[in-house]
Amino acid sequence: MNNNIEILASAGSMEGLKAAVFSGCDAVYMGGKAFSARAGAQNFDNDEMKEALVFCHERGVKVYVTFNTLIKEEEISEAVEYIKFLAGVGVDGVLVQDMGLLRLIQNIAPSMPIHTSTQLSIHTKEGVKFLEDIGAERVVLAREMSLDEMKEVRSGTKVELEAFVHGAHCMSVSGQCYLSAVIGQRSGNRGRCAQPCRLPFDNHRGNEYSLSLKDMSLTNYISKMEEIGIASAKIEGRLKRPEYVAAAVDAVRDAKINGKVDSDKYEVLKNVFSRQGFTDGYLTGKRGKSMYGIRTKEDVVSGNKEVFGKLHSLYKNEGSFVPLYGSFTMKENEKAVLTLWDDEGNTVTVKSENTAEKALNKPLDEEKALGLIGKMGSTPYHLESLSVELDGVSTLPASAINALRREAVESLNTLRGKIKPYEIKDYRAEYPSLGKRKIKELVASFKSASQVPENADKLNTVYIPISESLSDFLKLKEKGINIAASIPRCYFGGEKEIESKIKLLLENGINVFEAGNLGAAALVIRLGGVCHGSFSLNITNSEALKFYEDMGLERAELSFELHLKEIEEIKGSLKRGIMLYGRQSLMLLRNCPTGEGRCIGCKERNKGENTAYITDRMGLNFPVICEKGEKYHCIELLNSLPLSLSEKQKEINNCDYGILRFTVESSVESYEVINALLNGEKLRENKTFGLFYRGVL
Repeated sequence: MNNNIEILASAGSMEGLKAAVFSGCDAVYMGGKAFSARAGAQNFDNDEMKEALVFCHERGVKVYVTFNTLIKEEEISEAVEYIKFLAGVGVDGVLVQDMGLLRLIQNIAPSMPIHTSTQLSIHTKEGVKFLEDIGAERVVLAREMSLDEMKEVRSGTKVELEAFVHGAHCMSVSGQCYLSAVIGQRSGNRGRCAQPCRLPFDNHRGNEYSLSLKDMSLTNYISKMEEIGIASAKIEGRLKRPEYVAAAVDAVRDAKINGKVDSDKYEVLKNVFSRQGFTDGYLTGKRGKSMYGIRTKEDVVSGNKEVFGKLHSLYKNEGSFVPLYGSFTMKENEKAVLTLWDDEGNTVTVKSENTAEKALNKPLDEEKALGLIGKMGSTPYHLESLSVELDGVSTLPASAINALRREAVESLNTLRGKIKPYEIKDYRAEYPSLGKRKIKELVASFKSASQVPENADKLNTVYIPISESLSDFLKLKEKGINIAASIPRCYFGGEKEIESKIKLLLENGINVFEAGNLGAAALVIRLGGVCHGSFSLNITNSEALKFYEDMGLERAELSFELHLKEIEEIKGSLKRGIMLYGRQSLMLLRNCPTGEGRCIGCKERNKGENTAYITDRMGLNFPVICEKGEKYHCIELLNSLPLSLSEKQKEINNCDYGILRFTVESSVESYEVINALLNGEKLRENKTFGLFYRGVL
């Protein structure tokens, strides 16, 4: 594990890339014209990507490509060609969210390094260990983790860990936000987030922007993150100006070298872009209302021409960050020889065009040789050391030595920038033909045991939260209900508690668990339970479904961002489900938007009512519910209307089961909904068909 923490900068354009590199970053991440989680950035076409790779590699800067969107079935062929392109140009790593894409890369270019995106919501040791075991070289952690939680995840794992240290904060856990998709058909999981969270959402407690967080800035914690084993400090900002990138890289570099950021540089960083300042609330565990912020007029004005002018000087000229080492030999009547090498094993040797002659006046001495050869000028290099061997009587013109140096540097440039492709293998997926598939089973998920109605025994499986008491599970089992446990999609700091709960239920004959996070699924399978995947695994293609089948899942729910026609195209033998009823989860949160940011109990806040709400500018109420254990606390923002496909069930093809998700309903309401779904009847209440007839970009 490398404890020399990497400064990883964003590059949304060639100008932004040069700003990052000239300011002193160690690596950049960038996206192509497709399959990038920042589709709104300028990004790089294939020719620009090659140019960027050569430019960065010459300067000792690594290039990671963000291939981190969900892939639809119809896009698989295009994705395969892009994998081959990236392997062919030898990128230093590929960031992925889609487990189907990870599977494709491992089959097509198995030696190309894979980094798993923060979009996977990895926040537990089990999740990190699983990804390490299947071959990921690096795991990008969830942004909502505290320093202690990062330390816990680090222990017992060897894979590189990457953490965000500066940039915009999504309100939702990354990969678990569907707000933009459901409201405007622009999927954040496909790089097209419209940022509706920055619009007014009133929590009725003094915050009209209760989904808008300040940007994070963890620059003064770089040394602590390095101490616990974080390998890479990531700067967000592919949609930002080059000056922003330069300021952030400069600040992080300052913190890396000196232990903290100079106060003036930190102030400049705020002036370039902030939302009423910065927050470190997640890292320090000090969550609350102080984390919220919006872009004010004062924030905009602070980023004036003078500030941007000063920042431009940070990347106006190239920094000489790459050390070179060399040897120089010159003897009378022989050609002078210069050898240069770098820390990456590249070596070049060049000889002068003319032979050295006996000096008429002063022979070449070591000081002059060092001065001439060390004059690297506007290159990315500086001469760290040079051994000199002279005969003390001969010389060469300064112009000849300069030419020798230029030839050596150019040759080394060519060597350093040379494309080093990965091996590409043929791969063709083959899936069994299983004929026409229609929904034959109904399952239901409840947020509490008290919601489960008398007719729940007519369902194939019923999930209740793993946080419910053992007696609740056993009572429902005694009623003839096929009872199972749902694991929270996130349980920061609560992995040991979740593991204990799983073991307790297994000991008492409850062996089926619903998991919506890769780490939870891995934990269930390791402990010997039966695992069902939920919507939040974000399965959108055949390869992803096959990945989870190979992992050991018994069945999995498909993403509710898919159109019904897209669902029909997904192949494979693993049982797949679709959400037929429920208020879709729009966000998964760690900071409660309805109160102080910390939990003081919905009953206390809402005069006895369990459910809290926030209200958008159209007057629509969005329920907020939470699930708590002894050590963890996660919160969900739900859609204002429930989804229902009750009367549409006959139109659904290529699915084996339907799932009903009960959240704010009473047991009486749940009873009526189950009856309607069993009979294929239209619900009386207002509802939505979700995205199943609309799809997303």
